[in-house]
Amino acid sequence: MAGHMAEQFEFIWPGKKQSIDLATEPTTAQLAPQQDESIRWETSANLFIEGDNLDALKLLSNQLARQVKMIYIDPPYNTGKDFVYRDNFASLGHRNHYQNHLDENHTQIVQENSSRRHTEWLNMIYPRLLLARQFLQEDGLIFVSIDDNEVHNLRQIMNEIYGEENLVAQFVWHSSTAGGIRARYVNRNHEYTLCYAHTLGSVGKLTAPLSAEAIKHYNLEDAHGRYREKDFAWVTKSENPNQRYLIECPDGSFVQPRSTYLFRYVRKRFDEALAADMVVFKKTKRSPLIDEKGQQSRWNIYIKKYLGDATGAPSSLVPKSLVGISTGGTRELKRLFGSTIFNNVKPTQYLQYFLKIGLGPDDLVFDFFAGSCSTAHAVLNLNGEDGGNRRFIMVQQAETTPDDSLARQAGFTTIAEIGKERIRRVLAEIDPQQEVGFRVYKVF
Repeated sequence: MAGHMAEQFEFIWPGKKQSIDLATEPTTAQLAPQQDESIRWETSANLFIEGDNLDALKLLSNQLARQVKMIYIDPPYNTGKDFVYRDNFASLGHRNHYQNHLDENHTQIVQENSSRRHTEWLNMIYPRLLLARQFLQEDGLIFVSIDDNEVHNLRQIMNEIYGEENLVAQFVWHSSTAGGIRARYVNRNHEYTLCYAHTLGSVGKLTAPLSAEAIKHYNLEDAHGRYREKDFAWVTKSENPNQRYLIECPDGSFVQPRSTYLFRYVRKRFDEALAADMVVFKKTKRSPLIDEKGQQSRWNIYIKKYLGDATGAPSSLVPKSLVGISTGGTRELKRLFGSTIFNNVKPTQYLQYFLKIGLGPDDLVFDFFAGSCSTAHAVLNLNGEDGGNRRFIMVQQAETTPDDSLARQAGFTTIAEIGKERIRRVLAEIDPQQEVGFRVYKVF
């Protein structure tokens, strides 16, 4: 109808406008150096910032715009506990909306609590993700860990801020064995990590370590190393004529792909592979190839795929054999501190899987929900393994540890103190000469 605007998809919730305004509102906070808590203050490029991450993002935005190759965050999963962040937009009007929707079972209380919980989480995370985008390089990646409580909402806001076209993957982590107390319905033993690019078209080929299961398939070897045989003809909807041609077999017959199949390479690249002894001909009764007369061939052709550096395309189902399960993170922290002083700790091997995807040997990673600083630990481990010079920026506010917690018993009054001490202990293990350090700042 004339004069009416076309309807379009929009993701809205109470307080969204205020959360956007909060992201653009200048901060009056300042960063104060804490040299006495630092190691190698004068030379270190690693940072730990203690304070509200919203203020920290604003304070760092000018200095670090387009300087970060990878962001990894593990924000609150919104499992029902209150947030410690100061921005809360749950409005009286929002609560009153549900008081008009009573039914005979009084389920408005459940609706209200659930909706308020999602609203508060969205208003907490949205301005932080909005600010974070400006830190990424054009080919930079952001990884956000989450579970089923908010993954649907996170996808929506990531699509809005970073663009649906820049989604790289929704990684799935087999995070537990589903043991312990039986759930009433289903034991959930997985989590997610969403990955988005700043500009996907600027991102090069991504690689990650192959799993032990994948490596087992490279069970052949020649002078060039371990390899596996891969079918040279493959099923595809493509109809590229440059990938359909005749190849001479050892008995002098010629073959080509049958309908719905194509060769993996164009002719020139195949000839190069043949000259390099990377082509294998085998007799078979189930060939996807046909001869010059259109009859099924007695030959099949394979290409040698070498193991090389044991990397390949990252798997959206993160290999369990490489990263383990969530108890691995708990064990790491217990080894460092002597007790489990922090819960829900990501294993460094899990984080290193993403670091190997997202970072080069000299790049910068930013984690503004640092917690116990598993990300910093993973960066230091990775540098120790391959001699890299990756750098980190960690942000964690001084969230008070519970009075009856193991952390408090161990002398840690805030989570920020745990994170700083973890970095110190890891450095003492892998860098006893203290050639690597970190600078500490506090937000005031």
